[in-house]
Parts: sequence; C-alpha cells; structure tokens
Amino acid sequence: MLYRSEPTKQPKLLRRPFTVQSDGLYGTDGLDSQIEIVCISEEEKEGVIGQAVVSMEVAKSMEPIPVGYCRADLAVEIEQIFNESYKQGRKPIGEVRICRYQQLRVCSFLDYLRGGTSLKFAIAIDFSIRDPANVTHNDYQQYSNDIEFVVRCLADTLEPFNPTNSWPSYGFGAKIPPHYRDSNNFCLSLDVDATCQGVNGILNAFGKSYQNVHPLQGAKFAQIIYHLAKQAQNNFNRANEPLNYYVLFIITRGSIEDLKETVQAAIFASKAPISIVFVGVGCEGLDEIERMGNAGKRLEFQGRKSERDNLQFVNATKTRLECDNYADMSTVFLEKSLQQVPWQCSTFYMQNHVLPGKSSSESVETSSGGLTVASSSRRPSSAHGQMEEEEEARMRTTSSSSGPALDHFRSRRNRLSTEMRSMTLDDSR
Repeated sequence: MLYRSEPTKQPKLLRRPFTVQSDGLYGTDGLDSQIEIVCISEEEKEGVIGQAVVSMEVAKSMEPIPVGYCRADLAVEIEQIFNESYKQGRKPIGEVRICRYQQLRVCSFLDYLRGGTSLKFAIAIDFSIRDPANVTHNDYQQYSNDIEFVVRCLADTLEPFNPTNSWPSYGFGAKIPPHYRDSNNFCLSLDVDATCQGVNGILNAFGKSYQNVHPLQGAKFAQIIYHLAKQAQNNFNRANEPLNYYVLFIITRGSIEDLKETVQAAIFASKAPISIVFVGVGCEGLDEIERMGNAGKRLEFQGRKSERDNLQFVNATKTRLECDNYADMSTVFLEKSLQQVPWQCSTFYMQNHVLPGKSSSESVETSSGGLTVASSSRRPSSAHGQMEEEEEARMRTTSSSSGPALDHFRSRRNRLSTEMRSMTLDDSR
C-alpha cells in the first residue's frame, strides 16, 4: 500500500496532498508501475465501492479516472471498467482526478553538508535561581558539574563540524557588572565579544560570569532566541553567501518568566534556519520547558502557528542518573539532544526550495511539474511579512525612540513586500 487517505462522508471533496517515494510509483527498474485506486467503505456490508488501475503517465495527465464497481482489467483504455455480476455488464460509480502532481527531489542532511552547508553552534546558559538566598556551595558545585558535562559532550563531539572551534556563548537571567542591572542577553565572558574558543574557553567564561553576576529569580528566554534567530535569518537572506544552519543550545534550570513571549519567539524562529535544543539541568521545574520543546508544529499563539518543528528538549541530569559510566552518559545525552537536528535542517531548506550546493543568487528549475525558485533571495515567503510585523511589534514595546525606529521598519517591510517573490511548498505530509 502506497497511501491510505483520511475517511470522509462527503461525496465530492478535495483530498489532502500526500507524498510517496518515487520507487513506489515507477519501480526499481525505472519503468511505470500500474497504480490501483480503491474506494472502500468502512461498513462491513459495503466493502469495496469501486476500483481503477492506471499508469503513472495517465495519472500525471490530470484527466478524469473513471472508478467502477470491480477491478478493471486494463492496459491502455481506462474506460473499460465493468462488473460481470451486474446485469447490464458495467456500473460506473464516479471518477478520480489528480489535481496536482509535483516531482520533488528529497535531499538528506548529508547532501547539504556535502553541498557546502556549514553548521553554526551557539550556547546560552541560564544563571537564574528560584531561591537565590538559599543557594549552597553544593548547589553551585552540582550546577557547575552539569554545565561542564553538557559543554564537553557537545563541544568535543561537534568539533568536526566546527572547523574554527568557536562558539558564540551567551548568558541570561542575571544582574551583570558594573551596574548590576537585569540582563537576559549578555556575553558569557562579560566582554564585548561573545565568541569563546573550544571547551576551555566556554568553561572559563562560565566560571568568570558565575563569580561576578548576581542571579535573578527568573529568566526571560525570548531575547536570546530572537537574537540568534535574527542572526540566522539575516545570514540566510544575503545573496551569494554559503548556507549556514544554526543550532542553539539553551542550558536552563527552568526558571522561566516569559513563557508566552518565549512561545512567540519560538514561532518566529521556526521561519529561520535554526534549531533550538533546551537542555534541562535538575529534576524539578522543567515541565513548561519540556512541553514547549516537545510541542513541535503544534506550537501556537494568538492564531500564529509554528511553520515547522525546530525545538527539542533533553534533561541532562536525568540522563546522567540513568547511566552507570561517563561513556554511556555522553552517548545517550548526545543521541537525545542531536537526533532531530539533521531532519530539521533538511526540512527547512526543502520547504524553502533550497537545494544542496546552490547559493541564493542561483535560480533552481526542474522539469515541468517540479519545483521552481526564481527569486534572488532565500527568505521564506510565508515568513517575511510576519517577521517584519513581529519586529515592529517588539519595537513598540522595547524601544524608547520608537518613532524613527518604526518608520525604518515600515519602509523596510514595504520594500521587501515589493521585491520578494512568493515561494510555497506544502508540508502537510
């Protein structure tokens, strides 16, 4: 069976789009296979309502396909559908028409890596504590051990995909020197450059920050997600730039204060080439983060839905407790935290019609019925209008000089609306 559609009681309807592998349609020898279309009833007394057998060439012609009461014995003429048990020799009961046919090239994660796509890794550490007054030295030591375990597992394993061994590293959920004001997006090294070199660079920056910052009782995740998502989107929009896919690891104890804003930020990030992995530390207070990380495309806020699944959650502390030795801890943790990233990466580029090895200035055209990209920009069509609206809304609430800033974003949005061409790809599969 190649595909089974959803049940319905309507006599006339448009079925949902679906996707099947080309091997099932053409066979391993590349020749056309006979496709049998069967209309059945879920009631036992009805059984098979009608059937038709056609070739792929007939199906692609988008001509009506008659469906008869019994299986057709056909080679070319699809009209010869009949029922020997019926007194008049034949009983047509309806017709099926292929409304749209597209032959898509499905690219894997390795195809994009071989085509020149680079992976950009970033890390953000949550310094907030629910009850800062009762923090003990053992709590600090345990948290430091968890951070070191996560950083070493990720940095050592991902080093082959990160030739420069540089990690943009951020902190949030703390009051930072010299004025000790609340901050939810600062460089982990407390410097102007967020880049840290390798494992030791990240751990040294974390130790420096932990000794100098004052933790807050709750953290706001939205700012750091917006920051990295905009970096990824701006890089994606540049012409003649190689493809870069971003992966953000957020290490947190779960003291989230802005759940609604974080959901909006995650929906915003679903339109950008970025995956977000929430790494939970501790065994309590992570329920909300876990639900959001496992929500996938079900994430929704005020009518806006996530365009794709780019989130993931893993509990590092529970993973360590489940294993007996460090090798098993590292293996299980990496499997849980990275297993969705390859699929999320290839899905994003396929949705936006970007093939391996193609830059934004190159137009990609396939044969008739295939996908076509004729725009010099790689911005997702369904994203550019909403992204500018979200930026404008955020500017209303965060910018003290909102007048000039809003005028800038309005002009930028209008310019993009006239220059960008629409690119869509159904992802109902």
